[in-house]
Amino acid sequence: MYAVLGDKDAQDEIRLATPKAQHCFFLARHSPGSCESLPYEVEGLYPGEIYSEGSVCPNNPYQAGKDLWERVGRYARVLEIFETFKDVINVGGSPDLSMLTPEEFVIFKLVQQDRRNEDFKVQAEMFGAMFGGKATDE
Repeated sequence: MYAVLGDKDAQDEIRLATPKAQHCFFLARHSPGSCESLPYEVEGLYPGEIYSEGSVCPNNPYQAGKDLWERVGRYARVLEIFETFKDVINVGGSPDLSMLTPEEFVIFKLVQQDRRNEDFKVQAEMFGAMFGGKATDE
């Protein structure tokens, strides 16, 4: 929705195309531009919750959590490396370890261990299903 902020028709098309998705009630009920500025004082979802005219929508993570996004941005390179290694491992590949920096090597090992843990969990669930027991604690 954020990509079509202010365009009610485009937002309605998205709502129609994705009826099972949860859509922001501020956009639907109040204004197609509510993400960045509420058009008037708006009652929130909870009793006594009031948002003043012009305030940022509480559901807008790009504005309401701006400091969080800035902090996450500092780790963008680490997250990018993590996702790249995750993709490589998911297709059965492995990077040339001699070409990795120490930081990349640590990230690769973490991703590799995470994948092993996921594999073990799937195997335990299959084993439990085959023998009628519950293999994992929840």
